[in-house]
Amino acid sequence: LPSESALHSAGGWCCLCASDGELFETLMPNRVPTVAAWRVGPMIGPHLAFDRDGPVFVLQIDHDAARIQQLRDSGLESVEAFEAEFEMGAGAHMGDAPQRGFHSGTVGETLTELAQRRQNAARDRMLAAAVRGVVGLIVNHTTLIVGGPPEVTHHLLSRLPSSVTDRTRLAPEVRMQTPPSEVVADAQAAVATLMADRQQRWFAQLRERLFADRHAAMGIDDARQAVAVGAVEHLGFSEAYYRDHPDDVEALAQ
Repeated sequence: LPSESALHSAGGWCCLCASDGELFETLMPNRVPTVAAWRVGPMIGPHLAFDRDGPVFVLQIDHDAARIQQLRDSGLESVEAFEAEFEMGAGAHMGDAPQRGFHSGTVGETLTELAQRRQNAARDRMLAAAVRGVVGLIVNHTTLIVGGPPEVTHHLLSRLPSSVTDRTRLAPEVRMQTPPSEVVADAQAAVATLMADRQQRWFAQLRERLFADRHAAMGIDDARQAVAVGAVEHLGFSEAYYRDHPDDVEALAQ
């Protein structure tokens, strides 16, 4: 077994022993009641965390900088940072309006125009780098929280593929200058809302299937009857019901 601190920080764990070796795995990001017993073979519970989400990443972005961090328990771990860097270079003259020595026939562009153009290009490169960084991190069961000024975050979202935006939630209050403790709290709240919305959509699909083919059972009594006759392919419970009735849910899942 791992150390006591590692064991208690894991959401759950299992260890399978056989003549040709051992398998030890940590399970699930959340702490849940666990039980292990030997019946007809090993029984390890709970059997219910099949829909837990994976890593949570937080992208804070403004006009000239961005950073990606991973949410870990009650803290943040830095992943990557980006800045909009640009150099003026040569080929410009001072001033931004006609005056003595500078008129419409002067060759070149004003320093103000050049700075604005190169700054916009630098910001565009930074945004593209942030998009590449995010896309490289987001896989199945990953959640992305994006915070920053609305004009920047909406521009970012327009560049993300749908496979990423489906797992993304905006948190406008999470800015570059937001203290880490507030970022953690806001990100956790956004994740909870995102998961609740996803579960609502999943439940709505199940409800539609119930009325479409009559091959689904809704409610605890109907679920018990279906389990009793072995007529269950998938069994799902809300987290609230599991918290209130853990023994009943565990018995049905087993």
